[in-house]
Amino acid sequence: MRLLFVCRRYRLRSPTVETVLAGHPDVETASAGTSLDADNPPSLDLVEGADISFVMEEVHRRRR
Repeated sequence: MRLLFVCRRYRLRSPTVETVLAGHPDVETASAGTSLDADNPPSLDLVEGADISFVMEEVHRRRR
């Protein structure tokens, strides 16, 4: 299962969750940030490749 975690700046929340779950068997993790200055913005491949995407706040779901 491929999980994607999205927060605003990709500095704390989503990378932390990605790291915590990275060693879980049968799970692939990735994370991204929606802000224009995010270190890792969500690419189309990243979003489409996720089986489940989690956002840290409702506002992140609406960002494109």
